Amino acid sequence: MGKCENRKAKKPLYKKAVVEANKIQPSCSNSAEQESWMNAYIAAGGKWECVDPKKKKVDNPVESCPNNESIEVLLKRLKRNEAYEWWPQEEQLPYCAEQYDMKHTEAEENGKLSQQGTTLVSNIPTGSCSIKYSKFYSEIENWMKEKLQ
Repeated sequence: MGKCENRKAKKPLYKKAVVEANKIQPSCSNSAEQESWMNAYIAAGGKWECVDPKKKKVDNPVESCPNNESIEVLLKRLKRNEAYEWWPQEEQLPYCAEQYDMKHTEAEENGKLSQQGTTLVSNIPTGSCSIKYSKFYSEIENWMKEKLQ
């Protein structure tokens, strides 16, 4: 088989390969970036097929790189197997309206959890993400300082 000039990722996309390709090529705004993303996707095990340019639809000549995800978080106290005086002995209600700070691949966000102790952050790029509950951590730190003094 000859060299394929027009490659297309087979669906469903292989998520691990998408994550790896997005690390190497996070933007796909021109043909060189799209080719770089596709090379990284294939190198990470993504399946592809050769597309005949004569059969390619004119109304959608280029598909954007798939790189947006959603994250839902829940913060609640869980029962611990070992007994610590500072840890709840029984499962507790979730932390309502707890302040959070989130850092992800392209931005930093902050907000408050819902009454159920959850939040849903949508349309964020695939990559790394961290979340910190500042009030939650400061309460634990303050408790530990009091007990250790």
